[in-house]
Amino acid sequence: MNIGAVVAVVNQKGGVGKTTTAVNVAACMGELGLNVILVDIDPQGNATSGFGLQPGDSGGVYELLTADSKVDPYLVSRETSVQGVRVIPTSADLAGAEVELANGSRDEVRRCLEPLRTQFEVIVLDTPPSLGILTVNCLVAATHLIVPVQCEYYALEGLKHLNRTVAMIQSALNPDLRILGLVPTMYARTLLSQQVALELQNHFGELAFRTVIPRTVRLSEAPSHGQPIIAYDPRSLGARAYRELTLEVLVRLGISPKLATPVVSRTRSMLNSITGVFAGRVKRDPATSPEQASIGNEEAQNTQSNAVTTPGDETWSNEASVEDYLL
Repeated sequence: MNIGAVVAVVNQKGGVGKTTTAVNVAACMGELGLNVILVDIDPQGNATSGFGLQPGDSGGVYELLTADSKVDPYLVSRETSVQGVRVIPTSADLAGAEVELANGSRDEVRRCLEPLRTQFEVIVLDTPPSLGILTVNCLVAATHLIVPVQCEYYALEGLKHLNRTVAMIQSALNPDLRILGLVPTMYARTLLSQQVALELQNHFGELAFRTVIPRTVRLSEAPSHGQPIIAYDPRSLGARAYRELTLEVLVRLGISPKLATPVVSRTRSMLNSITGVFAGRVKRDPATSPEQASIGNEEAQNTQSNAVTTPGDETWSNEASVEDYLL
């Protein structure tokens, strides 16, 4: 029996693109043919509305966490406009769960989501922008973490606190927890953004994702229309970046995409990014000017590869299918 991965998108700092990343990675996984469920554990409910859904009045995360009797989490999930993706919505009452769970165990989220691991290949958790009880529960439930890091100085400072919390969770409650990667978000063509992205690459090495998520108007507009970026504007730079990031995530998880049909947006820069060329990331040369540092650098596209690889010697051999999706 296959057991699905539980991927929590976490950062205690707000406004770093955490919910945007959770929504769009889940949507891109669905586009690739995977069965995915997004669990909105942030009381603000932005992941719920990001798929055009309203916070649950008749059932959602709060009811799962506080129910006296066992509730089937699939029954409170909802379909979305993206095939293969379901959402367990948040509710306004979830804001009070911090108090109700304060004296309880730290594995309530894990207990509630356990039945879903045999039904979905990936469970994505959108966590609150804090290191409170709800976030700790998510860290205990997760198998992997994705950490969005805004390309600003204070975002790097916040990583120290998150690292300490993750280490504590690993030592006491969830020894199998691992950080899947750090993804630079809200990248702009400024010297500061370039320096932060380079610092992530230099300090964290292969732990940093190769993909850089740009700051774009279309990415900002998509949530107001209740759509992930691949539905709102599938040809946009933001859609290309999140498709690229999703492929990296799947490789690191060891999950092969089910590429039934090619998507509308096609770009070889995405394939080159996964194989280690500098598309979708800033150049590593510190002397490069902000004007020269670019997302999807077309000049780097001279390398061909017969397989998609990342650190850990994990390989996809179905090049034709992957290129169908990307090109």
